[in-house]
Amino acid sequence: MKKLLITLAFASTCAHAEFFDGNDLLAHLTDSSSQINRAIAIGYIAGVSDTGLGSVHCAPSSVSLKQVTDVVRIALDASPTDRHKAADSLILRAVKIAWPCQSKGRGQSM
Repeated sequence: MKKLLITLAFASTCAHAEFFDGNDLLAHLTDSSSQINRAIAIGYIAGVSDTGLGSVHCAPSSVSLKQVTDVVRIALDASPTDRHKAADSLILRAVKIAWPCQSKGRGQSM
């Protein structure tokens, strides 16, 4: 299912980061008339989230795609003034806040 969603996201002409903003992403996520639009949005979230895993955010391996999608949707709902920004940056910001990576500064053990 996850692979199908990612494929759908990249097959969509509006799934390019420069054309897919937070407004588009939220509209696709909340489109009750189109399972394809919701699948595109979820696949897009999965793909962007996966690219940032370990470098931007450190979600545990037990986190589900549903959880990641919920985090992103809540962030989009909470920040309407930012929804004109690129969807990929909004997704990465949301998951970074939800699952920050631990700093490995001086004096900390690994």
